Amino acid sequence: MWKRVVAPVFFVVSLWVVISVSTTFYINWLYESYSNVLRENVSSIQAAGAMQHSLWRLQSAVKNAVKNPSESAWNTVSDWELLFQQHLSDAEHTAFTEEEKNIVASIRDGFGAYVKHAQTLKERSENQPKAVVLESGEFTSLAQNVADPCNELLGHNKSLMLLATTSSNRLVASFYVIRLVFLTAGPLIGIVFGIWVARGLHRSISQIKVVLQSASSELEQEVGHIDILAADDLTGVHRQLGIVSGHITKVLEQLQETRREVIRAERLAAVGELAAGVAHELRNPLTSVKLLIQTEAQRHSARPMDERELQIIQEEIARMERTIQGLLDFARPPALRRTRHDLRETVHRAVKLVEGRAKQQNVSIYEDLSDLPLWINGDPEQLHQVFVNLLLNGIDSMAQGGTLNVIAQVSSNDNTICCVSFSDVGIGIPDIILERIFEPFVTTKERGTGLGLAVSRRIVQEHQGELKAANQSDKGAVFTVELPLSSEKSGVTKELIGTLS
Repeated sequence: MWKRVVAPVFFVVSLWVVISVSTTFYINWLYESYSNVLRENVSSIQAAGAMQHSLWRLQSAVKNAVKNPSESAWNTVSDWELLFQQHLSDAEHTAFTEEEKNIVASIRDGFGAYVKHAQTLKERSENQPKAVVLESGEFTSLAQNVADPCNELLGHNKSLMLLATTSSNRLVASFYVIRLVFLTAGPLIGIVFGIWVARGLHRSISQIKVVLQSASSELEQEVGHIDILAADDLTGVHRQLGIVSGHITKVLEQLQETRREVIRAERLAAVGELAAGVAHELRNPLTSVKLLIQTEAQRHSARPMDERELQIIQEEIARMERTIQGLLDFARPPALRRTRHDLRETVHRAVKLVEGRAKQQNVSIYEDLSDLPLWINGDPEQLHQVFVNLLLNGIDSMAQGGTLNVIAQVSSNDNTICCVSFSDVGIGIPDIILERIFEPFVTTKERGTGLGLAVSRRIVQEHQGELKAANQSDKGAVFTVELPLSSEKSGVTKELIGTLS
């Protein structure tokens, strides 16, 4: 939204500020430039006028000194010559163009000739005072050779000043016109951008109808729509939104009610599946017991059941008890009794418990436990139950014997997690069962209840851990238990691992 509203406004404001600041600085620069030009021209004009004045006063002083030669008269001539030299130096300092420099050079040359001629007259008047006659034509011509360039310098600077003034007035007028145009065009540009932004917002609001219709198509129910007309204001849009919001609230309530019904249906389905599993697990042993009892009732002899038949009844009854106990463990898990302990001890105790069963099936158990303590906060007995169940599953999967590897180490990816893996070389887990291996009554054993892995996974999850199952690339399956290390001890474990590595 800010791109559509703020960005155009920021662009217009920035453009206006840049143009205003740049034109203001440019006008000030022009003013300073033309002021300098005017100052230089005025100085040159003043120097040219002063030189003319000094020249004619010098001309008068020379004539007076020739007619009435005296030391004071010629001193006056020297003073006027010096004053002219000063004004000439000022003109040289203020001459910047080549034409001005050439004019000033001609003035200096002419004045040099004039001074030389005046010096000659002075010497002649000192030697032959009565014989000196001023040649007015020649002397006036020399003075005119100086006066003419002074007039030319004066006219040149006046023309430059007039040209600069005219250009300055023209440029200032042009910039004032430009600024007036921007003052007039600024609001117009703002109005145009405002209309553009308003149309963009209008299009965005109009798209609400499309979104709601898309949602209603999935709900198979019309929840309402918003029609934005050119004459609509925000109050009208707000009123339409309130109506649509009410429709959406009703639809959401219906969705929540439908969701609750789906959850109830899923629970009923789960209960039905669980009941079917329990019925299946209890029916088979009950059938065996029933057949033996019926057979015994049909016998005419008084011979009681033999030892083998009684053993079968006891095994089937024990099987039913295990199913019921597993179901109770799954439905009503005992409370955790957490304590900080070294997980290696629990794993080793579980291995020692199943070693006898492993030897009977020619299974060798290889332990690879961490050299460092694996401290966790958990229930040692329930975790012991999990490890025993995974060990027995691994042993049962290798009917012809083999090796069962038990590895307990800190995770290589996360130093706050420890991993206990049980890998066998048995038949592995069928792909059709692998995704459902932790569901109740899912098992690959002929006489298994399918509750052991479900209970084990629940115990691990209650310890904020995770139980994973996978088939190995070559042969057999691997079950991995991941548990978080104790926060108080894991730091020490991490430091020891870093030191050893």
